[in-house]
Amino acid sequence: MGMVLDAFATTSDDFAQLGINHLLTAMADPTRSAVEGLNASLAVVASIEARNEAEAQLGIQMAATHEAAMRMLRVAASGADPKTTEVYGNLATKLLRTYTAQIEALAKLKRGGEQTVRVEHVHVHAGGRAIVGNVNSDGRGGGSDR
Repeated sequence: MGMVLDAFATTSDDFAQLGINHLLTAMADPTRSAVEGLNASLAVVASIEARNEAEAQLGIQMAATHEAAMRMLRVAASGADPKTTEVYGNLATKLLRTYTAQIEALAKLKRGGEQTVRVEHVHVHAGGRAIVGNVNSDGRGGGSDR
């Protein structure tokens, strides 16, 4: 259970068991064993290197969302009829957008909400002035060179 506790970034056996149950439910598929689905989804959760339970929950959601999206794509690709392809293709698209949003949320959590903007190219026209170097902003639109 130690590796599972590490994957879920927790010391709580109850939290880890709940996470396993969520993954088992999300990964249930008659074409593979429950162990295979669980191991694959645990690998996803472990790969995000969660630092706390909230990040681990996001990893669980990501694994479940990706699995659901792949199911919808399989049904859409089955070509049963155009309406089925459209409905399941749209569901897959929504799930894949959700997955992308989850990845962005994880990245934001990992960097602590900080964002860096780097300007690569600036035009300074006649009569204009430019500053070369680091410029800190006070967040109100005005620059400050503190």
